[in-house]
Amino acid sequence: MDSMIQPIKSFCPSGGLALDPFCGSGSTLVAARDCGRDWLGIEFDGRPHATATERLRQGARSPSGAS
Repeated sequence: MDSMIQPIKSFCPSGGLALDPFCGSGSTLVAARDCGRDWLGIEFDGRPHATATERLRQGARSPSGAS
């Protein structure tokens, strides 16, 4: 998850939308949330979808240097 923070900051401007059309367990979505970006994920498989949903329900951690 931490490995996605820098790409989110680099390629998704503040106020932007991070789109992950194959979101799996939600790492990119959590990183986008933690960076203060809006996010949209798509996952058709029920098991990874449930994992992503649970990860996103957890409270946002304090990102270091989120912009």
